[in-house]
Amino acid sequence: MKIVQEENLQHVEHQLEQRFQLDPMSCLFFALGMLLSAYGLHFFVF
Repeated sequence: MKIVQEENLQHVEHQLEQRFQLDPMSCLFFALGMLLSAYGLHFFVF
């Protein structure tokens, strides 16, 4: 089970690397959106 999860993580990382090479700006905005949503959740929950 753990091996499958690690393979899935590597596959996702590879997709993220390809997406970053193809469109770095969209990846940057995606990262900013994730940070903002995480900060918002942290702010509302705690």
